[in-house]
Amino acid sequence: MRRRSTPPCCKSILTDRLVDVIEHYILRQWVNSHRDQGASWINAYHNPYLCNALVAIQENPAHPWQVEELAQRASLSRSAFVQRFKELLDDTPVNYVSKVRIQKAMELLVRAEESIDRIAETVGYATGFALSKAFKCIAGVSPPQFRLQATG
Repeated sequence: MRRRSTPPCCKSILTDRLVDVIEHYILRQWVNSHRDQGASWINAYHNPYLCNALVAIQENPAHPWQVEELAQRASLSRSAFVQRFKELLDDTPVNYVSKVRIQKAMELLVRAEESIDRIAETVGYATGFALSKAFKCIAGVSPPQFRLQATG
């Protein structure tokens, strides 16, 4: 019986899929090997309580998050939530929300031509001034400076 050769297009698809599987395996091994190394987002996302709150923040950074609401999502009391958050992320929930918002603003500054006021609204700040103040505090530069540096 004669064996058929695989068409070139299928070889490419199979190779791409194999690379995806290997990358997934390597990433999973890396994550698992770093889970016991103190405070990190890896530990927080693997925590059955914090995961729901973190995903909610990431999915909707513009929402006016309050610690009580995040604690409810985590099925914890406010104090237990704050304590666990601090242990696993070495940060407060309020600071974390600010960092997520600034990260989202950075993405928008690089890929969109929107105004600072519009980006502020999108990520949960009342005004462009409020965004600029928080942005400079976290990123070390103003939003226009960041946009200029990033798009160079």
